[in-house]
Amino acid sequence: MTKHLAIGWFPAGELEKALALWPDLLEGWDASGYAEYCRGVDRHIRQLELVPGTDVLLAPIEVKHYVKWCAREGLDSAAPASRATYAMDVAGRGRVRHWPPAPGKRCWCGRDEAYEVCCGA
Repeated sequence: MTKHLAIGWFPAGELEKALALWPDLLEGWDASGYAEYCRGVDRHIRQLELVPGTDVLLAPIEVKHYVKWCAREGLDSAAPASRATYAMDVAGRGRVRHWPPAPGKRCWCGRDEAYEVCCGA
């Protein structure tokens, strides 16, 4: 049986909105921009101790929708646990990117490079 793990991430344009609302979001990440942020997300995933066969799903977090969802659910939008819960909700609706992409395929982060030379380098 395949186990699914949903991880939330802020796509290009959304990361800047998130940082405006939550300035400490990337504290300790050593990320000065979107590319470094994406590489940090990828590094985090590679460090997880995943059960073989786990399907990792990257769920995009669109700030406007996320903040409204948190208000509706009574959750603190600044809390990491809220982002994790939102990622599971987004994944349940099928709006995800699979990680890692197949060899030679475009990187999950949305930049026009193959995964192997982008976040997977």
